[in-house]
Amino acid sequence: MRALKYVHAIPRLKGRPRRNPDYKLGLTLTAEITIVQMLIAVWIMRALELPHNSVTYWNIVFWESIVGGLFLLSWVTFIQMLISELRPLVEFRIAQ
Repeated sequence: MRALKYVHAIPRLKGRPRRNPDYKLGLTLTAEITIVQMLIAVWIMRALELPHNSVTYWNIVFWESIVGGLFLLSWVTFIQMLISELRPLVEFRIAQ
C-alpha cells in the first residue's frame, strides 16, 4: 500500500526543486548502467553460442558480475533518492 502511494506521488515531483543535488546525476547514471547491462547481456548470449573454453567462461562471469553489481547498486541508490524526494509529498495515516 505504501509503495502505491509513492507511485501516485511521482507526477507531483515534476517541476519541484530537488532536495538531493545528485538526483539528476543518479537518474542519468542509472539509465546508462541499465543500457550497459542490456548490451553486456546481449554480448553474453552471443558469446555462449560460439565455441568456448574455461577462460571464456571466467571472462563472461567476471564482466557480468562487475556490470551486474553496478546495475544493482545504481538502481538501489536511485530508488533511495526517489523515496527521499517523494517522502514529503506522501501522506501517511497512522492506524490506531
